[in-house]
Amino acid sequence: MRKTAIFSIIAILSTSLFMGCGAKNNDKVSVVTNNKDSVVNSENEKLKEVSSKTDTLFTDFFGAGKFSGYVYVTKNDSIILDKGYGKADFEKGISNTSQTKFDLASLTKQFTALSVLQLQEKKLLNVNDKIDKYLPQFPHGNEITIHQLLNHTSGLPEHPDKFDIRKFRPSSKIDTAVAKKMEVTLDFAPGSSFGYSNTGYILLGYIIEKASSKTLDDYFAENIFNPLDMKNTGFQNESSFIDNLAVGYLSYKKDKAETSWTETNIGVVRGSSGLCSTVEDLIKWDKALTNKKLINKESYDKMYTPYKNNYGYGWYVFKDSNEKTYYEHYGVGSGYRSYILRNVEANTTAIIVSNFGDVPFGEITSLLKDYIK
Repeated sequence: MRKTAIFSIIAILSTSLFMGCGAKNNDKVSVVTNNKDSVVNSENEKLKEVSSKTDTLFTDFFGAGKFSGYVYVTKNDSIILDKGYGKADFEKGISNTSQTKFDLASLTKQFTALSVLQLQEKKLLNVNDKIDKYLPQFPHGNEITIHQLLNHTSGLPEHPDKFDIRKFRPSSKIDTAVAKKMEVTLDFAPGSSFGYSNTGYILLGYIIEKASSKTLDDYFAENIFNPLDMKNTGFQNESSFIDNLAVGYLSYKKDKAETSWTETNIGVVRGSSGLCSTVEDLIKWDKALTNKKLINKESYDKMYTPYKNNYGYGWYVFKDSNEKTYYEHYGVGSGYRSYILRNVEANTTAIIVSNFGDVPFGEITSLLKDYIK
């Protein structure tokens, strides 16, 4: 009888003990779950706040109707903003969408830079080569390297205003006597300083054509656009036409840019500018860069190495106050503005295109960086 009583007492105590432990563990699980829910809710609230502030930035921060274009911003795989504003054509009432094409202007340079690195991997050129190896008639060609063209340290002027650069295109076969008479004045000794040069990137386009034996249009299509399924990216044709292109306006007052800088120099600026694309295609481009497609890691490291004035190959490279590395570039054309910002460490991307030529991109992008940091 005593044994039975003792076993009963032990059983009751054990049950109480286990129930007590179970209750405490359940409390812990509940606390952890609540903490997780709290964190998720907090992050969702932050995301909503940033989304709202970012939307307001393009809706009316600088005044209602002051922005027309498309904006795509993501952070940590969450879309902060994916929205069109204004009109692609105000007269016809056509809205801006992620499929609307915009003149990218200088965002073209990043495609040119990557192409050069592709050709280096194929051993068809070397960035340390002097450019006279590919463009033997170009003045100062024995002084300037491909590397210097890529990072804007060649000393060449920003625009080829004093000479017809088209004559140096490989397919033009310029006469030596004509070439010698061309006035090409360097702003500084190659490699000694930084000077943003569209001229240099136009020459890079010619070098790509020479090394690949393809036109720049064909090279980009075969080696970048087709592999990435960027079906709506390319140059305007020789009659300056491309379908579904947003009308370029000089300002929010909707005064049309009759001809863009790209159009008036058709065939000249390719390599430096001239590409037209959609946000939808630029998202594919960003993902390819993030996943290191098209070129190897060593080439990407080269492209993102900042040289003078924090410029790499086709990208500005800088660190923020938290030591996170950003890659960015602007595009400025007559009636168009474009911008791309990438931070792989923070998993952040911003793509902005506009068909208003007077958009205060400097102020907008500064505020945007502050919002999404």
